[in-house]
Amino acid sequence: MKHFINNQSTEQQNAMDLQLIRISKYHSINISKNVGSIMLILFIVTAILINRDSIPAFYILAANNFLPFLFIPIFQHNASNHKGMVLPLLSKKYNYTYIKYQCSSLSYFFVFLLLFLWQRRELNNLDSFQLLSFTPVAILFIMFMIRVLGNVYFRRKLHQSLMDSNF
Repeated sequence: MKHFINNQSTEQQNAMDLQLIRISKYHSINISKNVGSIMLILFIVTAILINRDSIPAFYILAANNFLPFLFIPIFQHNASNHKGMVLPLLSKKYNYTYIKYQCSSLSYFFVFLLLFLWQRRELNNLDSFQLLSFTPVAILFIMFMIRVLGNVYFRRKLHQSLMDSNF
């Protein structure tokens, strides 16, 4: 009986840790996505002011903001196989669901791919505004660093808030 209780406790702790990791990743993806959107909007405005092509940035901005919503029907089929929330209050505070996490992760990957392809295009078409040609890689780098550093920060922050029970 004691072994069953310890095993159940370990399983519950592992589930809590996994959900804590996913919530921190989801939150850092959202912050990264918002910063990326702001930078893409700034590039589009700058490109319009100097009569430069801004179509790729517009498409990437649209993908960054609408792809997560387009992926929801795809992931709803697998939602019945996923376990319920172990940390419901924390999930509610950060607006986390497993489906939103999966959709955000996949759309984040596609936005990175689009930014990479845009950078390849820019390197083939260098013009007088060469500094702006490196905008895609700068956005890519900043979004990646926000995701990595945000994940580490929020994992610690959420863990500490659970320990202090002030979430």
